[in-house]
Amino acid sequence: MEYCVCKHKVSGELFVIPRNTREIMINVLTDFENGVNSVVIKTFEDCKEAEGYIAELNAADLIINKSIK
Repeated sequence: MEYCVCKHKVSGELFVIPRNTREIMINVLTDFENGVNSVVIKTFEDCKEAEGYIAELNAADLIINKSIK
């Protein structure tokens, strides 16, 4: 199964969602004429890899935020 690392357009929050679930979500939102509220950043074959990727991005953001304060 393929997993998508997505970023919420408004909050910037990163999350993992299976590709088939995301496709269903997009179809439902399209049917209700709502825009899709997230974008796919990267895909992985394993959920643990996707979660690790998010952890790496969050750690990098923390380092950057500390260095600019």
